Order: sequence, then C-alpha cells, then structure tokens
Amino acid sequence: RARAHQIVSEPTRMIDVSSDVGICELANVLHKCVEALSSPLQELLELLICDGPAGRFAYHALCDWQVTSQRCTMDDMERELHSVLETMRSVKGAHEREVMLENSARKLARLTDISEEECRQRLVELLSQDEAELKLRIVVYQLAKARGDEKLFCDQTAHVLIGRLLLYRVMEDKGIVQRAISGEPLKRELKASAVQEHPLFTPPRRFIHIYQQAREHVAELSPAIYRLSVYDWWLVWDVNVEGMQRERRVRMRRIQGQMDCTLCNVLRMLNRFDFRDVNGDVWRDVYQRYLPSEERLRLGGFYTPPQLVRMVLKLAGYDGSGKLLDPACGSGTFLVEAMRMARECEERRMKGTRKARRMQIILK
Repeated sequence: RARAHQIVSEPTRMIDVSSDVGICELANVLHKCVEALSSPLQELLELLICDGPAGRFAYHALCDWQVTSQRCTMDDMERELHSVLETMRSVKGAHEREVMLENSARKLARLTDISEEECRQRLVELLSQDEAELKLRIVVYQLAKARGDEKLFCDQTAHVLIGRLLLYRVMEDKGIVQRAISGEPLKRELKASAVQEHPLFTPPRRFIHIYQQAREHVAELSPAIYRLSVYDWWLVWDVNVEGMQRERRVRMRRIQGQMDCTLCNVLRMLNRFDFRDVNGDVWRDVYQRYLPSEERLRLGGFYTPPQLVRMVLKLAGYDGSGKLLDPACGSGTFLVEAMRMARECEERRMKGTRKARRMQIILK
C-alpha cells in the first residue's frame, strides 16, 4: 500500500516535446522502452514457436515478416532440411554421407546467410534423432535466430508497439481521443496494480489490457495503423496456454508479468511528456536523435530531410490542393508536409474569399 501511494503521488515534471530539449529527452526514454520490451518479446517468441500448437500464429507472423524483409523464410528452410534429411538417410556409406553432409551444409548456408559450420551442426543434430515435425521446426527457428531474425523482428515489434502508444498520447493531449493511458486513468491503474501485486498471485495483464483498450479507442480514426498485423503476434499468447507443460506455463506467466511491468513503466514515462504543441513528424525527429544511421538501416528506417521533402513535393506538382498518395509513407514525413501546405492553401483561399467579399460590400 505504501508503494502504491508512492507511485501515485510522485511529482510529475511535464516536458514540452515541441522543444529540442523535449525531443532529446523523449528520444532517450523511447530508446530505453524499446530495449526493455524487446528482451521479453524475444523470450516469448522462442517459447511460443518451440511449443508447437500454441505458437502457430507467432511462427507464421515471423515467416510473413521474413517475406516482406526479403529473407529466406523458415518455411523455405524447413522444406530444404526435410529434403536433405530424406536424401541423407537413404545413403549408407560413411564417406558418401560425409560428402553429402558438407554439400548440404554449404547449400543451406547460401540459402539462409548462416555460416556453413552452424548449418552443419544443425544437420548433425537432426540426423542423430528421430524425425519429428516439432524438432525440425525448433532447428529451423534456431537457424533463423542465428541469422539475427529473432532480435530484429522483436525490435521492430517493440517499435510498432511504442509508436502506437506515442500516437495515442499525442491524440490524448490534443483532445482527439479520451484519456486512457495517461493522467487520472493511468494513476488509478498504477494504484490498483501496486495494491494487488503479490508473488503468490498470477501476474495480471492490467497494462496489456490498457494497451488493447487504447487500440480499440482509436481504431475507427486510424484503422490502417491499428489493424492487426504480423507485429501483433504477442497479443495471442493465451491460445492453448493451459495445454502447455507446467514448466512452460510457469515460464509463460513470468514473461507475461514482465511484459505487463515493462508496459507499465513505458506508460509512466510517456505520462511525463506534454504533446499538446507537437506540430510535425515527431517520430522522425525522435528516431534521428537516438538511432545511429547503422541501426536505422538495420530496422529499415529511412528519414528524408525536410528540405528534400519540400523539393520532391514541388517536383511532383503538389501545391496544397487536391489529393496526395504516399504508398510507402513510413512515419508520414511527406504527408505531414503536404498537410501543412494544404492548410496554408486553405488559409490563402479563405483570405482571398474574405477580401473579395469586402470589395463587393464596398462596391455596393
């Protein structure tokens, strides 16, 4: 109870995000949030995929992400491994078997961008055991993990999650949506969660539930941003949880509690910022502050300088009137500038209309 009182009553220093200092502070906070979320997400992804039935959605989400990232998918790896195993089991001679193992490891390495030694080790492990679909899938996942797919996929999942929360916070402070993840609603949830916290209790999904509520609140306004995608794989982790082995189920609940606690901290940190005067592509500004160019390249984030944005729009013939389509908008840099131009165009039109009316009155 004392801890609950401490959480709710701690002083809040509101930071204006429209300033350079505010952007820097927000960038540091978001960087910590992404790192904190990515770790339990990686653990959860491996647990789900290695469990079999409970991880089908996560497995297919990762495969879909690999397709969009132009990487060899786990399905491709699985088919290749299955073919190799069938062929190698039919070979009797030790020398022929060794030659085929080397050739298969080399082929798999080219397919997956993983070292030949790693591929050879996985093939040997598979050949030493009875063939089973689940075991094959685990090895395939380990190959993808060795290539760095797990971390990159979970990093991007964390970025999407944080990005949605950031968008909702901006909309809250601008009065577009009702408060759900900040202010008094957040204080009530923090107090309730602190009072209920006990090691004998199953960790509640209180803050995961708040995140889902925020998604529902804004889904009608921004359906393209809040619709389910490959990055929402972590939301379906309750499927067949009770059918898991006890050890896996306990581990799942621990990860669930860790995720909920991390989301709680993310919401608390975002609650310190004032987004009322944000007027631009805040996500671009934040990324450029805390992500080095190599990391932006790894995540596929490319941010266009404002001067280049204006030049491209001018070359495209956009003057603020009519419709504009940006099919690969990212954080919306071109759309933000186009909206500014459209607002200026409308202001000029309204100013011209008022001037024309005054002239009509004078002439009468």
